[in-house]
Amino acid sequence: MSVLFRVPLFDFDPTNEHEIEDHWENVLEAISVSSKSLYSEISGKPYRNLNPYVKKKVFKYILRGRYRATPFGRFAAVGIGDFEDSPKYQLDLERIISLKYLDEEQVNIAQTDGSSFLINDKYERWGNFHFLTYLQEGHHWGIVEVPKNEIVEFLIQKLKDGKEVTFEKFIGWFENPCVETVRDIWEKLLGLGIINSELNMVSQIRSNQKNKVDQVFEDSISLPRHLQKDIKDFEATAGKLFSPTTSSYVELLRDWFEDKFDDRFVPLSLLSVNHEFLTGSFLKKSIIENEGRINIELPEKFWKSEHVNLEYYFKPEPINSEIFDLQYVFKLLGNSTIHLENIVCNRPFVYFGRFNREETLYRDQTVIKDQIFQDRQVIYAELRLFETELVDSICMTRAIFAHYITPIPDSSPNAIQLKDIELGLIDGRFFLVHRTLKKTIVPVITHPLNGREISHPVMRLLWELEHQRQFKFFPFSLSRRLDTSYIPRLSWGNIILQNRKWVLRSAFFSTELDLKKWLEKSEVPSPLAAGYLDRELILDWNKEMELNILWSELNKWGKINIMDPSWLGKSEFFSKNGKPIYPQFVIRGSKAKFEPVIHRFINSIEHCDEDCLYFLIRVNEENLIDYLTFWFDNSLLSYLEEEKILWYFLVYPSKNLYQVRIRFLNLTENQQTLLLNFIIPKSRDGVHSIEIRPYYPEIKKYGRTEYRKSEMLFYLESTHLMYQKDCQGQQLIGSHSCAKAALLMKLWGSLVSNHPLMAGVYTYSRSKVKALGNSELKNVRRIWQESSSSGPLEKHEVNWINNYSGIFLDHLNLQLSEEAGLRLIINHIHMQVNRFFLNERKEHEDLIHFHLYKCLGRMIYGL
Repeated sequence: MSVLFRVPLFDFDPTNEHEIEDHWENVLEAISVSSKSLYSEISGKPYRNLNPYVKKKVFKYILRGRYRATPFGRFAAVGIGDFEDSPKYQLDLERIISLKYLDEEQVNIAQTDGSSFLINDKYERWGNFHFLTYLQEGHHWGIVEVPKNEIVEFLIQKLKDGKEVTFEKFIGWFENPCVETVRDIWEKLLGLGIINSELNMVSQIRSNQKNKVDQVFEDSISLPRHLQKDIKDFEATAGKLFSPTTSSYVELLRDWFEDKFDDRFVPLSLLSVNHEFLTGSFLKKSIIENEGRINIELPEKFWKSEHVNLEYYFKPEPINSEIFDLQYVFKLLGNSTIHLENIVCNRPFVYFGRFNREETLYRDQTVIKDQIFQDRQVIYAELRLFETELVDSICMTRAIFAHYITPIPDSSPNAIQLKDIELGLIDGRFFLVHRTLKKTIVPVITHPLNGREISHPVMRLLWELEHQRQFKFFPFSLSRRLDTSYIPRLSWGNIILQNRKWVLRSAFFSTELDLKKWLEKSEVPSPLAAGYLDRELILDWNKEMELNILWSELNKWGKINIMDPSWLGKSEFFSKNGKPIYPQFVIRGSKAKFEPVIHRFINSIEHCDEDCLYFLIRVNEENLIDYLTFWFDNSLLSYLEEEKILWYFLVYPSKNLYQVRIRFLNLTENQQTLLLNFIIPKSRDGVHSIEIRPYYPEIKKYGRTEYRKSEMLFYLESTHLMYQKDCQGQQLIGSHSCAKAALLMKLWGSLVSNHPLMAGVYTYSRSKVKALGNSELKNVRRIWQESSSSGPLEKHEVNWINNYSGIFLDHLNLQLSEEAGLRLIINHIHMQVNRFFLNERKEHEDLIHFHLYKCLGRMIYGL
């Protein structure tokens, strides 16, 4: 097992001005890469002559170069080591190489001739075109709004399906063009980002990347082999410290997606023109983030202790099987004690990042890739991001997977464009599927970028989905409690999980003196490690300047953690000069990742029906029947009958309210206008708001042409419930269930009897009945007996069954295959029951299957 290590490159004392002067050229060179402005202030000046404000800034950089291992310009570097029986502790800090700028092939950049393309399709809103585009000025993605006009419509028509255009081709589209005018139009389209070229985007983002410095050690160090046992023991016993969690983004996306698309699989290109998604309005909903908290009551003495071994609080248990990669980031105290600084679950490449441009690191990374990503039935794909220069510098990695997902047109056979991917939700988990290959797509992030830095909404979504199943580590979650100001040193056996920690909040201190008094009273050690996230500084708060830095950091971030750096002065590792150095090590445990398999039918969205009006209204359960009869009053029903308009309704239970969905199909513009005149007054009741939505026909489920027959069946069901009256003269939708149940039992019994699919339907219905509990079965049997004895059907009911049966039996899906036929029958039963029995859906769906089980069983087996 190899070891990744990260080491600060300064080995002199930051508090000794003589040593700083001796190494001043090295300090200047490092700062020249990281801060041009600060370098211009200090260049040509000795450290001792800097004014206090500037000296403090330089001092912070020197602290980074002495103690902070996070790779950063010329302040720290990365290397590969190993475990050995006789470890190598000396490291030559001068034997380093600077990594070269990657060529296009290594980072999956398509070779283009600079032709421009339409970045995204448009969508219309309030009479204007809207485009998701790459904004050149801010180097991020955003929405551009332009007035609806013929030129843009013409351009969209010409460039659809990812076609490219040069200015020469563009000018050729005009008759007798004025070159100056056409060039002005061209420049405006480029300036707005409506059209762009990959070459232009990349050159803008990467204009300064060749000035960046990333360094790798040629020399190496190693760790004592016995540490591997400590890690194995931890993995075998510390499972209770990890708890599954989901980010607030995924929680909110799940609610929004389920509400908008139900069980549909949505092309990501459709999300690219969905205003609600693009603007992130679903993220503005209030939610308590699922922190994955571990429910354990900690006694009062826990918070007053100096050291706590968590083995006394948690029963031993192996690490969760869903954790396929666990990285331990630590410093070593002496040669025997691991001092954990971070632990990372299921992000195997986060510490390789852009340093995989070095061949040894790249080979190590590919070994890890082959250990984890073994499923040949899925497509693993990296993300190609076009963002700011800073983001790009983090993502400047060498490709390790063949495929990549890109937000722009790309003709490479390894490119997966957004239009190629469908997103769906199954049992609370998001899945990505390739539209033509029908394989699951798994995004893989190969760098440490935080998803919040991604401005492209769909690429951000893909980042989040790669992390949709996360794990929280108990020790690190304690400081998030609002009432916590101190956490004792936590350990697990020989491993220090976290040193003593204090949480400082700026609101608690009025002055710097208040802070010092608190530090003294709390007996906080000095020096201490203080900072926000990984921006820690080693500060001696007994010294005026360093206390002032601590005070400034606290006020800058509002909240910082301070810790006891117990590793300071206890390192076995040293530089060529014999000075102690403080490497940070990354070791891992990896295994093959399990990829969930999609066993369900994928109900894709193909297109939006523009000739449809689709209304969604949220209604309380107790008001459901009354609201439907209010909606479908005599005037609306008469108009629909006169105009012979095809329509249907359905009702879906949601979390708190029922969703009433009403669709009017194949409308003329005039019919749409008149229907809106009927509908709009109904939204003024002050209780129920009406939402107009796009209608996506279920072509994949019912067939490219046959879905029209399914819509006709939904129409027959809806009109029967709304136009027909019961014996008391009220609409059938609100009448007693018994007569409706008898009708549907007769319908499905006659439809399926002697049909080639009869045996398959019997088998399915039997499995549904066998899955019922005793009380459920007793209730269904009672309803079945009552409905069976309700008397003969009336003539209009017989006619309705004949009409319905004729259309249903003509459905080509029944003849495609047994699977397609059974799916059609089961789905229509489900949809029909939801429509007929608004408040008693499940028991009546069970009733239909119980009836089919009984009557088909008699026919097949004489039961």
